[in-house]
Amino acid sequence: MKKLIAILLCAMLLTLPVLSINMTAPKATINLDGVRDDAYGDPIEIKYFNDAPGATGKAWAAWDDSYIYLFFEVADKTPNHEHNNHYERDCVEVFFDWYNGKDDDTSEDEAHPYWQLRYSSAPNADGDQFSVNVNWASLGWDNSAEEKNIAGNSVVKLVDGGYIIEARVPYKQFGLKVGEGSVIGADFMIGDNQEDAGRTSMTFPDPDFTSNNQYSTPSELGVLLTLSGAAAPAWSAPNLKIGGGTTVIKATDFDSGVYGKAPADGAKDIRPAEDVNTENGAGKAGEVGGNIGWIGAGDWVQYTVNVDAAGTYGFSAWIASDASPTGNVEVYVGDKLVGASEKSLKKGWQEYSLFPVGNIDLAAGSNVIKVVFPSGGLNFCALEVVQGGIDVAADVVEAPPAPATKPAPPVAVKTGDAGVVLLVAIMLAGVVVFGKKIAVK
Repeated sequence: MKKLIAILLCAMLLTLPVLSINMTAPKATINLDGVRDDAYGDPIEIKYFNDAPGATGKAWAAWDDSYIYLFFEVADKTPNHEHNNHYERDCVEVFFDWYNGKDDDTSEDEAHPYWQLRYSSAPNADGDQFSVNVNWASLGWDNSAEEKNIAGNSVVKLVDGGYIIEARVPYKQFGLKVGEGSVIGADFMIGDNQEDAGRTSMTFPDPDFTSNNQYSTPSELGVLLTLSGAAAPAWSAPNLKIGGGTTVIKATDFDSGVYGKAPADGAKDIRPAEDVNTENGAGKAGEVGGNIGWIGAGDWVQYTVNVDAAGTYGFSAWIASDASPTGNVEVYVGDKLVGASEKSLKKGWQEYSLFPVGNIDLAAGSNVIKVVFPSGGLNFCALEVVQGGIDVAADVVEAPPAPATKPAPPVAVKTGDAGVVLLVAIMLAGVVVFGKKIAVK
């Protein structure tokens, strides 16, 4: 009997419809400049390969009454832009089933508009960067003219280790009836041409949809893009306070617009509108909320804090490095030097240690703390401030090692029509299963 129940449950689970990845586009008008605005919604990752491994990336979305805005950050170590075929250049392809009809016969169907847009990582020698496949032939539109119109609404930037594409899709001028609350069937594919060998890798957001049939099969799109009425929350300055005991000041809570000296040339995971490199990090950085990285000689950031009570306070810094040589920090309060840390241990970019810096008397009220990086060659994730001071000669404190890999998440069977995610485990025939319901908006 147990065996029969197990077989029936397995059969039931296999027949459940698969739910796409949910992505939200807040309503906001975006400046098309290749710099990611705070107003974009949360990103989704593009990391599941069709076959061979290759380029990966992230995608963000927003919308207003005229455009869908898209922003892509692609990690690609083998840039190739010159193949004769558009689709065999490094590129990002975008698929829109505008009314989420999942109708695979869309070639002449105005009721089920279906678009495939392709943005190459850079213009090739003939200046061409964009191509399109849209089922608009039956609508009487000029494919060539409209393609040029859409193509003019994109920006591409080559950066260290990959490229950035920002685009806006002018849906309104084509009479598409979408707006707040609309759910658009979508998908994104990163095509990778490695060593000028043609397309060698394709990467998708959803592991259940990597067949590369999206160009002709709306039912195989892996993303549901919801146009939200709520704008994405902008970063707001926290009320940094130094009180009794130990206070932790996160590196990424630096004052907006006040820093130096070199323009940012790495990730901006946490404060994309600022010209300071930030990333989510791991280990101690993951615990406190990220780190500042890609630090150059002479760079600095500052923090405006409110001190509860006048007195002596000790400063230490959480820093990490994998550079040769490693770097250190100097801390100032106003124009007074608190001290300088020793140079970071060389253990890895996310292997943080707490280095003593120095003691200083602080007045009650507002104080400005400046952290200077004399030589670069380090990551910085936090300051620790201790009321009463610290032993500056104390040993360096090493944080627990950052995990090499994240533990695998439980396998989820995703249901769309019921709007419920089931994690099933059955303690039958030696099989252990757990169950949980999650509301899908």
